[in-house]
Amino acid sequence: MFYLRLNNLDSNIVIMCNNQPLKFKKMHGKYVACIDDMQANICFTYHHELVDNFWFLKALGFYLLSFFGIFMKRYPKTFYTLDVNIQFAPQLSETYYDIILNHNPNAEYPITISGGQYYFLSANKFIKDENAKKNYRIFKTFSILTRLFVIILVVVIIIVSFTK
Repeated sequence: MFYLRLNNLDSNIVIMCNNQPLKFKKMHGKYVACIDDMQANICFTYHHELVDNFWFLKALGFYLLSFFGIFMKRYPKTFYTLDVNIQFAPQLSETYYDIILNHNPNAEYPITISGGQYYFLSANKFIKDENAKKNYRIFKTFSILTRLFVIILVVVIIIVSFTK
């Protein structure tokens, strides 16, 4: 049995252990996951929100619920996917691996590991996601046009109400 420790846990990053999602518990300000399999394969993937199925309907729903985007969380402007695979070898039990996630897509490696020495990083890279960038531009254009339409509509309503 060994442990993975993360300083922060991003909601868009999915961490799988042998094709099963890992469950983390917060302990002493860090997120800790216990792994029972001594030969585990850990996979980190990051997907942009604007690449999911029905991304436009989800974005439109949040846009309308947040009063035309005023109270909406802004979408990240980094358009990348994260591809990291870590294979662990048999090791001593009770080993802690501290994993540091680097969210800068210009960095050479997105993940650095300190702690034990029995692991192999088979993939550790950022991949540019052109589809997310295209969808972000579509949503941004839609947002600007909708806000302009609402402003023009409000001005027309005010002008019509004062002329009567």
